[in-house]
Amino acid sequence: MLTKIIAVILHFFSGEAAIVKKIQHYLIKRVAYWQLNNMSDEMLRDIGITRGDIRRVAEGKWNGQRETS
Repeated sequence: MLTKIIAVILHFFSGEAAIVKKIQHYLIKRVAYWQLNNMSDEMLRDIGITRGDIRRVAEGKWNGQRETS
């Protein structure tokens, strides 16, 4: 019985920690987007991206190449 209680408690906290991690990742992406979006076009050019790349860079999906349509 005690082991089941401990297992439930551990599961609860590990699940909660997962939610906290998701929130942290979201906030990190949001800050990255905000910082890049507030850079001048010249600063973005210096680091090799354009305004159209900001979303993918902030989301961690940037591979250094432009999307082709």
